[in-house]
This record gives sequence, structure tokens and C-alpha cells, in this order.
Amino acid sequence: MINGKKIIALCTSRIYDSQQHSYIKKLNKRLNDLDMRLFIYTLNMDLYWNEDTTNSEAGVFDLIPYDRIDAVVLMDEKIKSRTVSSSIIAQARFNSVPVIVVDAEYEGSTNVYYNYTAGFEKVVRHVIEDHGVTRSHFMAGIRNNHFSDERLNCYKKVLKENGLPFDESMVSYGEFWAVPTREAMRKLLERDELPQAIICANDIMAINVMDVLTEANIRIPEDIIVTGFDGILEGDICSPTLTTASCSSTQLANAVTKAITSRLNGEKCENIAVVPEFMPKRSCGCAGCPSDDNVTNSFNIGFYRYEDDMRVLYEMSVKMQLSESIESAVHCMRGDKTEEMCCIISKNCLLTDRNFFLEDTEMDMSDMCVIYDSYHYPDEIKDFDAENIAPGIESLIESHYPLIFNILDYLNKPFGYTVFSYHRYDITEYSKSASVTNTLNLGLGGLMTLRYQRFLSSKIAQMYLNDNLTGLYNRQGFKAVIDSELEKPVNFGKQLTVLMLDIDGLKYINDNHGHDAGDKAIAKGASALKEACPPDAYCVRFGGDEMFALIIGECNSDTIISQINSILEESSKNEEFEIKASCGAFSQPITQGMDLNSVIKRADEQMYEIKKARKQHK
Repeated sequence: MINGKKIIALCTSRIYDSQQHSYIKKLNKRLNDLDMRLFIYTLNMDLYWNEDTTNSEAGVFDLIPYDRIDAVVLMDEKIKSRTVSSSIIAQARFNSVPVIVVDAEYEGSTNVYYNYTAGFEKVVRHVIEDHGVTRSHFMAGIRNNHFSDERLNCYKKVLKENGLPFDESMVSYGEFWAVPTREAMRKLLERDELPQAIICANDIMAINVMDVLTEANIRIPEDIIVTGFDGILEGDICSPTLTTASCSSTQLANAVTKAITSRLNGEKCENIAVVPEFMPKRSCGCAGCPSDDNVTNSFNIGFYRYEDDMRVLYEMSVKMQLSESIESAVHCMRGDKTEEMCCIISKNCLLTDRNFFLEDTEMDMSDMCVIYDSYHYPDEIKDFDAENIAPGIESLIESHYPLIFNILDYLNKPFGYTVFSYHRYDITEYSKSASVTNTLNLGLGGLMTLRYQRFLSSKIAQMYLNDNLTGLYNRQGFKAVIDSELEKPVNFGKQLTVLMLDIDGLKYINDNHGHDAGDKAIAKGASALKEACPPDAYCVRFGGDEMFALIIGECNSDTIISQINSILEESSKNEEFEIKASCGAFSQPITQGMDLNSVIKRADEQMYEIKKARKQHK
């Protein structure tokens, strides 16, 4: 419960499907009448009953705050994973949250189910009894599939009751999909005698059956009657309109609401059956309802709008991936395609020296941040406690519209989630929620991967160009940058100073304190050199304990050497040995084609003069 409102979590997929969208709209209105609110946790693709493969998109159901919700509605046939559904039910039971399962049976849950057999029987009886068809054919789904076999048995039953024979030649298998159906139909058309009617186990197969018949110049329904089962939107815009049976979203919303209220009131609730409604149309020869031009126009507008959205979202994804930082990528997100939403990701994704997707770590819901909130500008990355579900959750639920949750995942690993809070029931917006989420998956996931690749490239370049012990340029690195710098006309005439540094008594340190101590002395010398020189100086280790700095522009080499000595004196206080260095410098103006090696040699000579003098002084 939030703000005194009971919260119902709907677990489903494909909310942009027309039947799903209609059901959600009606269910939300019923719940609002009871002062309840709907949170939708949705997959953008169902899981196809593949129990052997882990699909990271199912992580959206891990977002459900069982301590804040009052009931779960589980659309099992939409999710299509017994494993995922069982996990949701187990979590709900552990938190004493009632579960209403739609289109499946799970022990201990209230089940709202479609009586598909009763609905399909209406279609078959209409063809056989009302139209008097004696020579029919059945386009089944998948062999040994429960739903397909159930409808096949219903077909056989009606034939038997009407005294009509049945044999296996009267069945083809379209596997509930387009390509297998078209192949089965082409084989059927090779027969000497064609059926009077083709009764299909779903609408997708029926639509493709009609398309193949039309290509063969066979008239529907004059030559062959065709029927489907499902009531999908495409059946109303094909020609002729498709006779079918539809699972009424109104009946389903009413049944689910009844089950919710009964369970929340502590009442025993028996399983509730919803019978699909028979819808005679022109594909069987009935007048039915004419094709609705508004539906067709809406479908076309939605299609072209979808195409436009895809182009814009693709460009957004590319810009995000090529961004230099998360902040600049977030800036690319803002626009009319990302209104009424927020984006929350793991804070581990912000780290530039790690690739979250390659690590064996899970998304930690206690360590999240909001990177985008369309309701607030300017964009700002802020820590977020996922216990709050979404930024401004209290005000969002007052809108009376559902909140839609999508998981963000990349390389099959969840890394955050999106929350959409549309203030209208627009199926195009619901479809866009999936497209936007997929865009962010690619945009953010690609950015983090490319950013890590850039990090690795810089580390490799650093290993090649920089000395591992000191971090100063090595010979290759120095040569790669200095030649072009000295050839710039803007630098001609400027003072060039080379300052050499050599650690005193390094052999003594190595012999008496070990080579690790010697390395530490070299590193301390390099650090002092870099700290004392101007920020734009080129500091180089040529080998051993010999280092130098090359400075373009005016500088006081005596002051720099004095600072080096002071820094080393201070560093020695924390060591068991004294760190000293001999330094020498030489300066001359930069000229075109000057011999840098001679300048370095002169500085080196100055350094050795000082070292020699120190030894004589001892």
C-alpha cells in the first residue's frame, strides 16, 4: 500500500498487443473505481516456454516490491515460462501476498481461465451446423501442444455429433505461425479436391490461409470458408474480415477484479471461467461487422508513427554510445520520445575503469542512481533508494494511470530499469515504452562497453608510452610527442630548458636496503621532478635512475632544483634511507631543426658536474 492506496502488480508481456492493451485499460479503470492502483511489470518479448535458458529481461519481476503491493495478477500464458511464474508465486506467498493467475493453474492461487474449448466450439459449430459444411479441413497448431490438441479434439467432437467422418488427412499443422501455415496450405492446394472450409486454431494461421488462397485466385468465402480463433486486431483489417472468437477484455478485467476483491477481503474465491465471444464476420459468409475504417486508419497511423519513432530512437542510441560520459549520454536522451518516464541504473555502471557486464556481480538494488527523470530539468545523476520504487512515487500514483516497469539489460545482464507514467491510454505510447527501453539498453550498454574499451586502450598506450615504475614518459613516449611540439612555428624563439636528475647513492640503497628500496627512491625522485616542474613540462625516464624534464617557455631552473631537493628531503623523513638527487639544467631558444640531443647532453654534463662536486665535497 502506498499513500493509502492498495497496489496491484500485473506481471505480463507485450503490453502493446491490442488485446493486452484493451484489458489493461479496462482493468485499471475497475481498480481505480475501488481506489486501487496498477503497477505493470512487463516483458517486451515472451519467454517461449524455454526453461533451460536464463533471460535477463525476466529480471523485471525482481523489481516487484512485495512489501508495498497488495496483490499480484500473473498472466502466465503471456509470460510463457513455468519457472518464472513459479518464482513470482513463491515470492508472493513468502510475503503473504495473494496471487491471481490468468490462463493457468497453480496450487494455492486463484485461477482465472479462458474456456477456450467452449469458445472454439462455437466457431466449429457455426461452420458445420449453420453453414452446413460437410467437407472441412483443420489447420492445427504445434503437434502435441495442449492448446492445439484441445481444439483438434473439439473439431473431432463436433464432426462426430453431426455424423461427419474424420481422418488424419483432414488436419494440417501450421504451428500457430505464418511460414509453416503457408507451406501447409500450398501442399493442401495440390490435392484434387479442396475442402469447403478451413477451420484454423488461431487468427495468425487463418490470415495466412486466406492470403495463400487469394494468391491462388480462390474466393473467400464463396469457394472456401475460413475461420480463426483469438480475435486479434489484424483480423478486422484484412479482407474479408475474419470470423473468429475473441477473449473479451471486459469479461477478463471484471473476472480479475472480482478475484482481487475477494482475496483482499479474505473471502474464498473459486476459479473463474471466461468464455471467448463468437464473432461472425465475412470470411464465413456472414455479414458481421464491416471493416472499420477508423481501425484501419489508426493502424496505419500507428505503423508510420512507429517507423518515425524507430528512426529517431536509432539516432539517439548511436549518439549515446558515442558519448564521452554518462552525463553527455543522458543529455542525448531528453526529447519527446522520452517524456513521462525515468531511468534508474546501478551505480557500478558509472565506474569508468570497470565493465559491469563482464563482471561476476549482480545488480544491487541498494546501490542505484537516477540518471534521467523527464519531470525534472536540468538532468542530474542522483543517488536513489530503490525502496522508493520511482522518483516522486507518491505523486505518480495520484494520476490514476498505471505505472509501467521495464528492466534495462545488456549482454543478458540487468543493469537498471525504466518507469513510464503515461497520462493517457494510447497503445502507441505503450508500444513506445518497449522501443525506448530497447534504445536505452543499446545506448547505455554500448556506451559503457565502448568507454571501457577506451579505458583499456589508454592503459595499453600508457604501458607503451610511459614508464611503469614512475609514470613518466619512456623513450618511445617522449619521442612520440616532442618532435612535433618542437617543430611548431609558434614555439620558435621560446626558451627550451632541459633539467636532468640523477639519484645519488642508488647503489648504496640497493646493496643495503634491497632493490625494492632502490625502486622506491627512483619513484620518489620522479615524483619530485614532476611536482616541481610546470604542469606542461615533459618529464622522462630514459633508464636506470636518470630522468629529465623538458620545459618550453620561461622558467627558473634554480628554483625548480631547490623545490626538488626540498621535496626529497621531506620524503626521506618517512624512509630508512636518505633520498638525494643531483640536478643540472641547460637552456637555449628553440630554433627550426635544432638538435635536441645536444641540449640534453649539455644538461647532462651540468648534472654530472654537480654530482662530481658533491662527491669531492664528501
